[in-house]
Amino acid sequence: MALALGYGVSFLLGKDLLFCGRRDGAYWVSDTDHATFTRVRFDPACGTAPPVHVCVGSFSWAVAFQNGSVLTQGPSTPPAWFHGRDSFPESMVHLPAVFGGDEVVHIACGDAHVLVVTSSGRVYARGANAAGQLGIGNKTNTREFQRVEFAGDGTSGIKSVACGSMHSLALTCTGQLYAWGSGGRNELGLDLERPQDKSTPILVGKQALRDVFMLQASAGDAHNAVIDRDGAVWVWGVNMDGQLGTGDELARRQPHRLAKADVFEGEKIKAVSCGFQHTLAASQQGGVWVWGNGIFGKLGNDTTQGSHSPCKIGAGAFGHEKVQVVAGGYQHSACITESGRVYTWGRGVSRQLNANSTVSNVPTGLGHADDAYVERPRCVPVLGEEKLAFAMCLHRRLGQDTPSKDLCPETVAMILGHVW
Repeated sequence: MALALGYGVSFLLGKDLLFCGRRDGAYWVSDTDHATFTRVRFDPACGTAPPVHVCVGSFSWAVAFQNGSVLTQGPSTPPAWFHGRDSFPESMVHLPAVFGGDEVVHIACGDAHVLVVTSSGRVYARGANAAGQLGIGNKTNTREFQRVEFAGDGTSGIKSVACGSMHSLALTCTGQLYAWGSGGRNELGLDLERPQDKSTPILVGKQALRDVFMLQASAGDAHNAVIDRDGAVWVWGVNMDGQLGTGDELARRQPHRLAKADVFEGEKIKAVSCGFQHTLAASQQGGVWVWGNGIFGKLGNDTTQGSHSPCKIGAGAFGHEKVQVVAGGYQHSACITESGRVYTWGRGVSRQLNANSTVSNVPTGLGHADDAYVERPRCVPVLGEEKLAFAMCLHRRLGQDTPSKDLCPETVAMILGHVW
């Protein structure tokens, strides 16, 4: 089972794909808002194969099916052009032949672009491309998936991808990291006085990460976090809300190491997730650290204040269970414990005008319809005791877990919940 959260919505994937939260053009799966999960009904063109992967972006969402096809829904134009349901009639299914007959093993969504990883280690991209975030060598939007070409180590195969707002990351089977797309806010990890976009994949941290084997990567709006084999966290990008956890608000051009001994009480980090302006990490010992913007209580530390350095959430918040996976969204966060319980916190409802120009509360998919926001992790009862892997995003970020054993960092996916 997988859970993907975006801007005010949640998707729960089990035998069926379920939807909860705010209904709007980007997630046109229902005619009404839903405080509880309701089934998504697919177009007959999708066939009868069950969905196995789901990811959510700011203006798009995507589902992969067991037969290898992928349904993408959302605009293939820059987000500024998005004006609701009529802007994207292309709810399209891409058949396995598009990916050379390979199985789809990972998908990720950015603001308005989608990446797919196949079993052979190939990457395909479609959608908005104003900053070169598709990685296909130009800045032309495309409705159809096109293959992303990698030089050097990338030829050994990509195992996972992550999407920021307008940039992309790809992690190779040999622990190297590639980036492409928007670079104006230091998203790409290049040591340049004048950051620039890149429309083809480039190797991140040729010097800083030269001898580092990376296990998992996550992309936020314009910041990134990577875990290495030693359990240390590397961060770079924007930092105006302290989302890098460096104790200040200074952006980092290149990957900067957060030493586990100094920042995480010596615990080895096994999972990291970048939200919009905040970041979460889970250790091998089951501890949870959060930092960055704290609006609506999305840091889960009993306050709406932010933190420029990682702060630990007490184990009591999770029933004294070890946390296996963490995930950050736009104005909310989530985690899963070793017993399979899911906790969410942050913004639970929003206020907006309805058709009669009156203000009403709208559920945002957090699962706690009785609260405007939750400042402390709270168990989601709708999920019961079921074991699940889960993904969550503003557009990206995810954790993955095999319920019968501790999370293996080398199998962590970043954007997409994958049932093993």
